[in-house]
Amino acid sequence: MLKRERIYGLAAVLLFSLLIASCKPFSGPLPGETTGGLPDFQHLPPSGSFTYSVDLGAEPTDVYFVFTNKSTTEDSQTKPRVEDQSIVIDGKGIPAPVPQRLLSAAPVSSTMDRIREFNRDPFSQVQKLPAPLKSIEPPPPIMDAVNDTDDFWWDTNWVDSVASTCRSVVSGVGVDGSEQRTLNIWVADDCWDDAGGTNSQLVTQAMVDALAARFLKTSLDNDIYDWVRGIVGKEWDSHIFTNLIQPESPVPEITILLYDIDDDNSANGGVVGYFWAKDNFESVYVAGSNERIMFYIDAVMYANPDGAWEPTDYWPEEIYSTLAHELQHMIHFYQKSVVQPNTTSTDTWINEMCSQVVEDL
Repeated sequence: MLKRERIYGLAAVLLFSLLIASCKPFSGPLPGETTGGLPDFQHLPPSGSFTYSVDLGAEPTDVYFVFTNKSTTEDSQTKPRVEDQSIVIDGKGIPAPVPQRLLSAAPVSSTMDRIREFNRDPFSQVQKLPAPLKSIEPPPPIMDAVNDTDDFWWDTNWVDSVASTCRSVVSGVGVDGSEQRTLNIWVADDCWDDAGGTNSQLVTQAMVDALAARFLKTSLDNDIYDWVRGIVGKEWDSHIFTNLIQPESPVPEITILLYDIDDDNSANGGVVGYFWAKDNFESVYVAGSNERIMFYIDAVMYANPDGAWEPTDYWPEEIYSTLAHELQHMIHFYQKSVVQPNTTSTDTWINEMCSQVVEDL
């Protein structure tokens, strides 16, 4: 999941991220956390020491320090060490700019909290059923077509849905040599320019086409899907579980739904996109499953222009970066929870950091 606000000014050169967590980081209230449950970001001087005090309470608590340097050419040579319960920073660097919070401190909605918790340990929330020792027939291809209409469930119930129309189908694109993928892009009707859309910024066909071209297009190693898959692996394939949807044959499909996340009509910040593993499950096991390999993008932010809309505008570029971010979450779920189902759950902060790294790559 990615939540962002537009930030004006210089970014940090040296970023200090303090993550205070219990034995299951980010699974519950954190001592000393900032408003909205986000980590603390603190810029450090090139050398010297600092003091950070926090009340850890009576229970044993883990404290995570993450040091990063945004520059690929400056060697910070940061060497943190602990002395008498203090962290000391030795090394060299370049002066840091005025501190700025890099993420919004606005509280997240309860739905977003439930998405994080579901994705952190999906099988703890549904019945885990290994398949019997016989082959499971894959479902027929979804076979979306442009102008198809459907209601997409965006919560784990049979109440909250959004009326949408398929606006693009990119069929049978070759990936990784011998395999193919099909991309389906759907847009909520209230966010569409030619359907009486009611939001402040509306999606056009040109915007959909630009999104499709960034995510998946013909030829190899020239789009976000190819690059991210090349780093972290497939997003979906065969498995042994009967409560998960089976891979489609012969061409697996990925769906992206553009809608107004949180129904806030906000074009300048908030939840940019998310992956929710509920959709990978059969709907008889998880209410509200769309039974698709899919993720969600905020349509209002994507359509927000700098003057006349261009793919290189601020918010479109944020969305394209978010495609890589959410695809990593999608792949992470399959590779960690499905391919290796007996491993421990992934802490949210680790999963989010993986997506941030994939964005940069």
